[in-house]
Parts: sequence; C-alpha cells; structure tokens
Amino acid sequence: MGSTLVAFVAILVICGVLMVLILVQPLSALITSPYGWLLLIKLSLVSLLLGIAAINKFYLVPRLTLSGYQSRLRATIGLEMIAGLAILIVTGYLSTVIGPP
Repeated sequence: MGSTLVAFVAILVICGVLMVLILVQPLSALITSPYGWLLLIKLSLVSLLLGIAAINKFYLVPRLTLSGYQSRLRATIGLEMIAGLAILIVTGYLSTVIGPP
C-alpha cells in the first residue's frame, strides 16, 4: 500500500506542476504577481507537509514501540494538521480573492 500512496503523491505533484505551467503565464509571474507569491507559499507548505509525512512514515512510526516516540509522532501530526490548515487557507484565498494573472 505504501508504494501505491507514493505513486499517487507523485501523480499529484506532476499535476500540480502542469497546472502551474498552464495558469501562470509567463512563468516570471510566479515572482512578480501576488498570485505567484501565494502559489509559491502554498507549494512550500505542501512540501513541508510531505516532508513531515515522510518523517512520520519512515522514521517515527517504525519506532513507536520505543520510549518517547509516541509523543514525537503526536507532535508531528499536530504540525501536519497546522500545515494542512494553512494550505486550505491559502488555497481558499487564491481561488476566491486573487485569480491567476
């Protein structure tokens, strides 16, 4: 199941890159427009979320039987939830207040 999920994440990343190429023309608008800046912030948050998820899956979960790792996992899951909420807020703002250039 893990390899299937990795494949789905890879597909989502590829689709995201294609959407950026379609929506942001010229690509310099990524750093010259408010939409581009918010999109970069969103992409950074998604990268952070994926990084935390990888740490959880490959480092913390295999060590759950050891002392202290349950509280570490609980803390990183909290960070994941905060990052996910931030992604939803930025996405909502991008789609309702600011449109593509």
